[in-house]
Amino acid sequence: MSVRLKLFLLIMCVLLIPGFINLYIQSSYILKREKEIALREGLLLAENLSKLLEDFVYYLDVDMIEELIDKVDLPFVEDIGVISSEGYLMASQREGKVIFKEVDIPEDLQNHKILYKEEEPHHYVIYATVSMGATTLGYLYVRISYKHAIESARMLISSTLRLYFLLSLLGFLLTLGVVRWFTGPLDQIMKALERVGRGDLDLEDLRGGEDEFGKVIEGVKKTAQKLKGTIVTRDYYLQVLDSLPVGVVIFDRSGNVKDMNTFARQEISEKSVNRLKEEVLGKEVKGLKLAVESPKGPLYLLLSSKVVSSDTVVTFQDITQLVEYENILREMAQRDFLTGIYNRRSFEDFLHFHMERARRLSKPLSLIVFDVDHFKKINDTYGHLVGDRVLKGIAQLVSESIRDSDIFARIGGEEFAIILPDTDEEGAKLVAEKLRSLVERSSFADGIRCTASFGVTTLREKDTSESFLERADKALYKAKRLGRNKVVSA
Repeated sequence: MSVRLKLFLLIMCVLLIPGFINLYIQSSYILKREKEIALREGLLLAENLSKLLEDFVYYLDVDMIEELIDKVDLPFVEDIGVISSEGYLMASQREGKVIFKEVDIPEDLQNHKILYKEEEPHHYVIYATVSMGATTLGYLYVRISYKHAIESARMLISSTLRLYFLLSLLGFLLTLGVVRWFTGPLDQIMKALERVGRGDLDLEDLRGGEDEFGKVIEGVKKTAQKLKGTIVTRDYYLQVLDSLPVGVVIFDRSGNVKDMNTFARQEISEKSVNRLKEEVLGKEVKGLKLAVESPKGPLYLLLSSKVVSSDTVVTFQDITQLVEYENILREMAQRDFLTGIYNRRSFEDFLHFHMERARRLSKPLSLIVFDVDHFKKINDTYGHLVGDRVLKGIAQLVSESIRDSDIFARIGGEEFAIILPDTDEEGAKLVAEKLRSLVERSSFADGIRCTASFGVTTLREKDTSESFLERADKALYKAKRLGRNKVVSA
C-alpha cells in the first residue's frame, strides 16, 4: 500500500469515525427512548382497561368484553386479551370470543397488580390483574410493539449519512493536498539524511524549494557541501541535526535513544519518545500520523522512519495546526460563517427531524421566521460592515433569549428562523412577541436601532417541510404589509 493511500485512509478515518460513533449513540438513544414511551403508554392502557373490565368479567359478559377491547385502536397495540381467574382465554382482539382455551399466566402476577416482560422481536407483553376489592376476577394482557423506534433510528442514520458523505468529499480534497505537501519533501529529507549518514556528501541532485521543506533540503545540501573534504565530528553531526526544522530521533537496535535533535527535545515528552519507539522501532514507515503528548499539550505528528545499519532514524513534522483546521472545517459545515448560528442546510435537517418527532409523539411544533425591517437602508446608510455587525448583534440577542432545545438558524441574508419543539401556536406567539420587543428596545453596532417583523405558524397534519416554512414566510410578509415591527400568525 502506497504512502499516499495510507495517509488518505488515515485522514478519512479521523474525519468519519467520530461522526459514525455519534450516529450510533444517537440511534441507540432514540431506540431506548421510544421503547420507554411505548412501554409507559402500554402500562397506562393496561391499568385503565383492567378497571373498566371489572363488572364485565364479574358477570362473565364476554360480548361486552369483546366489544370493549375491540374499541382500542392504537398503532403500537397488536393484541389485547382477557383471561378468567381459572386461566382460560375469554376474548382477544386477534381471536374474538374464545371459550375454554387455556393460556399460561406468569406466576409473579399473583403478587403484583401489573407486570410486563419483553419478547422478541420488538415486543412487550403487559399483564394486569382484574379484581374487585380483594377478589381476583381475571387477568388482562396487552401486547405492544416498538418497531416505530427502529424506523426512527433508521431515519436519523439516513439523514446523517448524507452529511457525512459531503464531509468525506471535503476530506478527500484536503487529503490530496496534504499528501502532496508532506510525503514528497519528507522523503527527500530522509534520503538526504541517509546519504549524509553514509558519508555521501554529494547532494546536488536533490531539489529544494521556497517552502520550509525546500529550505530544509537546501540547508542539508549546503551543509553537505561544506563538509566535503573534512572529518565529520560528532559535535558537527549534532549541529547538523539541530539545524533541521523537523524532529529527529535515532534509536539503536535495543530501542535506546542514540541521538535526538533540539527540535525533538522541545516538542515531545519522554513518554512520547517511548510511543515513537513502540510504533517504528526496526521499521521503515512513511507518512504515519501519530497523536502524542508534548510539554505544550496534545500534538499530532506526521513521521517517517528508516533503518540505517542497526539504527532506526525517525523524522517528524508537527501537523497539529492541520488537524485543528480539519475540526474547523467540520464545524463550518454546520454553522453560518457570519453569525455563528446554524446555517440553512443544518436548519432543513433539523426541521425534518423535529417534524417527524412531533408527529411520532403527537407533540406540537411551531416555527418562527423573522427578518430585519429596512435592512437595505442600514446597509446603504452605514455600509455593509456595519450591517454585518447588526446581524451578529441580533443573532447573539436572540440566542441568549431562547431555550437550549430551540433551533436558531440564519436562512437568508437578513432572514432568520427558530424551530420551537413542544410549543403550540400561542406559546410561539408569546416567544415571537418577546423577541420583537427585545429587538425594538436594543441598539446594535454602536447605537443603531432597528425593528423586525415576525411570522409564526404551527405544524399541521398534512404539512411538508416546504409548506410549513412557506406558511411562516407568508405570515412574515403579511406582518411587513401591516406596517412592520409586528407578529403575525398563520
